[in-house]
Amino acid sequence: MLKEGEIIVKKELCKEEKEERKEEEKEEWQPKIEGKKPKDKYTTLYLKISPPSGKLSDIVRMVSYIKSKFNNVRIKIEIDAGEGEIDVVDYENKIEEALKQAGIHVEEERKY
Repeated sequence: MLKEGEIIVKKELCKEEKEERKEEEKEEWQPKIEGKKPKDKYTTLYLKISPPSGKLSDIVRMVSYIKSKFNNVRIKIEIDAGEGEIDVVDYENKIEEALKQAGIHVEEERKY
């Protein structure tokens, strides 16, 4: 039973219109660069990002993928911590020792 405002449409007509729309969308989203071929590969990447601390594992996975594509990958991490405190002994025993054991070179260090 039909309700007010409903119409009956042939299935075949809908398919044709849908296919025509797909063709129009393909044409519409093509990059339009005159005189230049669009680049399909990058040969160099540089990213400076500030991820939230809970997303570091995502960054590690991304870096692993980048390392699978590039031979020379350098990673720099900047840690800027404030509005808190840490004992000098805790810093030496936990932070410095962890960096030392991991073989991580500290380029710059500022402690106040």
